[in-house]
Amino acid sequence: ISVRVGATFALHTRVSGEVALAWFDEDACQTYLDRQQVPADERKKLANKLTRIRKAGYESADSPLIVGAQDVAAPVVDGGNGLLGVLC
Repeated sequence: ISVRVGATFALHTRVSGEVALAWFDEDACQTYLDRQQVPADERKKLANKLTRIRKAGYESADSPLIVGAQDVAAPVVDGGNGLLGVLC
């Protein structure tokens, strides 16, 4: 299973992006949501989800692209828990 090179997705619409957002600092996350024009009601739901993801240390969900596939992602962090990348 793969995604074509150069494909783009909004961070808040995919498991790997949600994991990344969960490790963004508050200002960076708000800047992203402002640029994406995410509505207030969706922001509240997303904030709760990002808190849950950060506590769990990973996220998984049914793939929105491939029937029967499960998306799983976890952050790759440095010694200070800063985000280096996302493994998915």
